[in-house]
Amino acid sequence: MSQVPLEAMLQARSVWNPEHARLREAAVEYAAHSWGVLPGTGCDGTRYLLGHTGDPAPGLVPVLRGARTLRDPRQVWHWWSLAPYSILARAAEQFTVLHLPVWLATEALARHSRGTPLCPAIVGPSGAALVITPDVEPPEGVPNLAVAQPGELIPLPPTRTLAGSITWHVTPEQAGWYPGQAEDVYDAVITAVAEGGYRAHRDSDRDRRATPRRRNPDEVPYGSHR
Repeated sequence: MSQVPLEAMLQARSVWNPEHARLREAAVEYAAHSWGVLPGTGCDGTRYLLGHTGDPAPGLVPVLRGARTLRDPRQVWHWWSLAPYSILARAAEQFTVLHLPVWLATEALARHSRGTPLCPAIVGPSGAALVITPDVEPPEGVPNLAVAQPGELIPLPPTRTLAGSITWHVTPEQAGWYPGQAEDVYDAVITAVAEGGYRAHRDSDRDRRATPRRRNPDEVPYGSHR
């Protein structure tokens, strides 16, 4: 493969379609900042596909079964040039994610409004996910919290799932490309709950947008052990 300058990769546009271009650009950007990524099955809005063959796939799963995550931007550029793959990361390599309702993520982030944001934050159709260091257990007694287990697959924006698209609420760039310190994030979450946020929003937990339902990766954009 020819040695394409990294800057040219980030600015390149796919000849297939804009969505493909965005996926490739994002995957290269992640790898350029040492975020390991895996190409995953694509989604056309009604089903998952292998991408390079167009064959149906059982869900949002890696195309390379058992492979190591990719960190070389040029290798990533090559893979995502083949097809509009989804972008997957493995929990506990560079970071993990804290799954929680959107309202609680928003309240916690608002309590750290000065300077660099508390952490990168993902929002999808079924909830939010805060990107944090994988070194501290989550607090007990806080409803609707779940931490991705080591090796769990984490879809990264702009991946699309059958439930809808995944986007950044706080981008990695805004957070300096660092995961949030788990203790600081947990403290912010506990404070948000203690100040009455849970009582004010508990009825909204019935809303799909506010409660992370992660048992079926075909419905929920935040995790898969498959």
